[in-house]
Amino acid sequence: MNIQFSIIMPVYNGEDYLCASINSVIHQKYENFELILVDDGSKDNSSVICKKFELEDNRVRYYYKENSGISGARNYGMNLARGKYITFIDQDDLWDSEFLSVSQNIITNKMVDTVKVSINYYVHKQNKEKKISRFIYSSDCLITRQDIRSKYYILKNNGLFTFVWNTIFLRDIIVNNNIKFCEDLKFGGEDNVFNYSYLKHSQSIYTLKKPLYSHYRRINISQSTKISKNKIKSNEIFYTSETSFIDFMKIKETPSRISDYLLGHVHI
Repeated sequence: MNIQFSIIMPVYNGEDYLCASINSVIHQKYENFELILVDDGSKDNSSVICKKFELEDNRVRYYYKENSGISGARNYGMNLARGKYITFIDQDDLWDSEFLSVSQNIITNKMVDTVKVSINYYVHKQNKEKKISRFIYSSDCLITRQDIRSKYYILKNNGLFTFVWNTIFLRDIIVNNNIKFCEDLKFGGEDNVFNYSYLKHSQSIYTLKKPLYSHYRRINISQSTKISKNKIKSNEIFYTSETSFIDFMKIKETPSRISDYLLGHVHI
């Protein structure tokens, strides 16, 4: 049987969260997938945990590489992927058990090449957790290239271009267009740049109202909260990528139009 989904999980010193995250994948109702664990030079017991899951489930594949950051780990995993579709999960996040089965139904019935699900978004700061009610699509909805052209800033403010880990990508688009994560981005924006490169070639996206992905942003350990002189370079790469996408898609809409819409809900 051909593999339908390749799931790539970068791992770095994640021993506190790995078991729950991996379990949320291997207990999916839809079973035709491979889970690629890319250990990005962990110094804790992450490798032991990953190897244990690899021994217990033949769908799990473990690889170790020298540390280069999350973008390098994702690129490494994509080079190993064999599935028709690729998706990502962070080492401390969780999937709903229907994440893959619902995505597969959408792919089959709606004939789209990209699926984005809504998110349960949690912020952890100083041992306190807060749920943020953003990134919930108002309805199950097909988004075409024309929708992106005419409603770009609305869709941008609702996170359509922000994340990769709530998204199912068609692997052929990635491979045929040599799309990779920018390893020069160290302080956020790597997901946006990847999305911009990919969505230049995607014909249709289907957004799902039901939140099937739980993301945990841990402020005390998040790389995006660290300050460095290289952050200016990262911002330049991000804005160059967005400008290229706007030009490529021939987007005419102006940012002022978003003022009539609530942040966190798609209205199309």
